[in-house]
Amino acid sequence: MKKTGIIAILGGLAVWALYFIVIFWSFLFAHPFLGLALIAIITGTVIIILDIYKEKENGPFRGIKK
Repeated sequence: MKKTGIIAILGGLAVWALYFIVIFWSFLFAHPFLGLALIAIITGTVIIILDIYKEKENGPFRGIKK
């Protein structure tokens, strides 16, 4: 019975997630400029996160060495 409940929950979550993915895609196709804006925001966020990660790898920026 426990296994059946878990399968029902996971199946419901999968249907729910697919429903929101379909809504998201239909919104982007209906409003292409907002889709481009979303892509720009996501790209900028990834670039900033990668820059922060590289800075932590190399140590903090200490200014120009003289």
